[in-house]
Amino acid sequence: MNGGLIATIVAIISLLATFLMGKKTGAIKENEKLKLNLEAYTEKMETRTKEAEVKGDAQERKADLATKVAETVAEKSTQEASSIVSLSQMREALNNDNAFDIARKQAERAKEYTEE
Repeated sequence: MNGGLIATIVAIISLLATFLMGKKTGAIKENEKLKLNLEAYTEKMETRTKEAEVKGDAQERKADLATKVAETVAEKSTQEASSIVSLSQMREALNNDNAFDIARKQAERAKEYTEE
């Protein structure tokens, strides 16, 4: 009878040890799986961040280019408007004695414009 009781106690202890070891091993595997998932997620987020930075830089360059184009167009429009104003002044001056002075000023402006 003592042999049966000892065998039963050993069997219960073995089952308990197997259960605890299996639980610990499962927890270790689950922990490793979570680590791998976290690393993959971190790499994914780093990639997205880099892509966003690249897109941001590209958008910034496009904005700078658009600003420069707008400034150039505005400058050209101003120059053309000033030449139109000068032409209208010249027409008015044809009736006056200042036509020669205005023509000389136009020539100087044209010379400065071509030198730039």
